[in-house]
Amino acid sequence: MANSPDTDDSIEGLLEQRTRFEQWLAKLDASGDKAPAAVRQKVRADYESRLRGVIDEEMARVRGEVGDARFASGRFADARALFERLATAEEFEDFLTLPAYELLTETS
Repeated sequence: MANSPDTDDSIEGLLEQRTRFEQWLAKLDASGDKAPAAVRQKVRADYESRLRGVIDEEMARVRGEVGDARFASGRFADARALFERLATAEEFEDFLTLPAYELLTETS
């Protein structure tokens, strides 16, 4: 299944948002106690909200491409949960394929 230009734009936009999110948090960390915890929480909540919006759009697109029956019988919910966990983690995994492989071997 090839990515459409819209998909590529959504994913690229999400990666740019993740980069901005990390930069904001780095600036907040550098400011020490000057940045209230509520500000950090707001930045994280904004990023996670945007992330879930993009994931919702992509999951709807995939469902439309593969059909309801295939979507329901597939492991799309597992893939979504894994992606959300990795994308909202405090630190990125070095190899994103390792958690996916672990998920596959646990349930195979």
